[in-house]
Amino acid sequence: MVITSAIIDQVRVYAPDMAALLVAAAERGKDLCGALGVLRATFGIREGPQEASVPFVSALAGVLAAAEIVKLELRRQGLLAAPILDNGLELDLARDYSRHNVLSFL
Repeated sequence: MVITSAIIDQVRVYAPDMAALLVAAAERGKDLCGALGVLRATFGIREGPQEASVPFVSALAGVLAAAEIVKLELRRQGLLAAPILDNGLELDLARDYSRHNVLSFL
């Protein structure tokens, strides 16, 4: 993701020193994922449970999607034993997915 002025303005409302770090990262051409890592290392909580980073999750999603493509091709070639995932995404509209009370946000 790109570090936009809207993101910087929103961060500046709560933490001007973090906004300054984002401005510097944007000027160096860094992306938001890398800047968030620097923010956590500079200002964040170093103890506590470690969370998966955004690049890890993106890579994992890509690997899982590639596995599904391979299984679909195996099924197309006649191997019916290849298990295919149905679309299993379910969203609970009453749940807060914002992660506002995880350690990295705090």
